[in-house]
Amino acid sequence: MSKKPNPELIDGENPEWTDEMFKQSVRFNALPESLQTKLRGRPKAAVTKERITIRLSPDEATDLPISEIVYPYEWP
Repeated sequence: MSKKPNPELIDGENPEWTDEMFKQSVRFNALPESLQTKLRGRPKAAVTKERITIRLSPDEATDLPISEIVYPYEWP
């Protein structure tokens, strides 16, 4: 008895690979260098940002717009 696929997981735009698709596939390192560069995505930044934290009193924190506040924990 074969297991039936879950209809909610079937994706018409990205079907399950067939044997023929696997035969036509190419390894990443066999692709042209220009395509490999594009597929790798964005290169690492030379200068990265550093995460910092500041401590504010509750009065100071209420003066900031709520979208700028990230509480790592609840106030005591």
